[in-house]
Amino acid sequence: MRFEQGMQQQQKQVQKLAMTQQLQQSIQILHYTTDELQTFIEAATLENPLLEMEKNNSDLDQDTLSSRVTIHTSHNETDHNYLNQLPDKTVSLFEFLLDQIHLNYRDTYLRRLVLYLVEFVDNNGYLQISLEEAANSTEASPVQLLDALTLIQQLEPAGVGARNLQECLMLQTERDDLAPNLAYIVLEESFEPLVERKWTKIAEKYQISLGEVQKIFDYIQTLSPAPGARYGEDQAQFVIPDLTVEIIDDLVRIFPTKASAPRLQFRQAYFDKMQRIDDPEVKNYIKEKKAEYDWLANSITQRGNTILRVGEQIILQQKA
Repeated sequence: MRFEQGMQQQQKQVQKLAMTQQLQQSIQILHYTTDELQTFIEAATLENPLLEMEKNNSDLDQDTLSSRVTIHTSHNETDHNYLNQLPDKTVSLFEFLLDQIHLNYRDTYLRRLVLYLVEFVDNNGYLQISLEEAANSTEASPVQLLDALTLIQQLEPAGVGARNLQECLMLQTERDDLAPNLAYIVLEESFEPLVERKWTKIAEKYQISLGEVQKIFDYIQTLSPAPGARYGEDQAQFVIPDLTVEIIDDLVRIFPTKASAPRLQFRQAYFDKMQRIDDPEVKNYIKEKKAEYDWLANSITQRGNTILRVGEQIILQQKA
């Protein structure tokens, strides 16, 4: 019996889909709820100076939200039927500060000055009286009043007792062990250039890279400009629905509400300004961030179109 062994070469064409990281993120965005998408965009704006999320007047504390679907059953109903939430019992900032003062500071003349000054702390946590005015009213020395103010600024929340936004951010940074090394110094010495986003000037002054300046700026954006705002009087909370369901006879239609959809904005003026900087590193950086914006804007648009297509399919199914 004769055995033959042969070798054959065959050519096959195989088509595969390479799942890049951006493609995976785009698919993930399609599955995000509105809250998850908003959190994702907020995180992206901290990493990309060209991104800005338009704040919606209907933004509320997410912890108070429950069901987020509104159902319309009438033909011409225009009322959104947002559900009222029962208000939670909250403690005012003044009461919160008083409790801390009585708990931490013994009864001395300095504490009486603290109690005097705390009456002039507004709901956002800022001191609304100058030390000179307080000195005229109390006849205390400037040093005593400054010591009293320092005791207030050591209370919670961090940033309380500040006399302006710069001091408020410095107080929060000073007490944060995770703050970037130069964050406090930049706030103290270069607050105006930082607000005006003159990052090149700051980088040259402190001999650091633009990336390090951005990290400082990103960190400062996480701080609260109004540390006392979360304390206050009882207020009614509202539920803003993600989706609206219309039921008209046998027809069911589902579509997203405008109030629930996060809106992404491109900072064109800042982009044009950075484009004029004759620095290859800056140009590459801004080009990369522009590409990130284009991808994110397209992904959000695709998500909205997908939701609308789901609504169309439901309508067709009901008609069938």
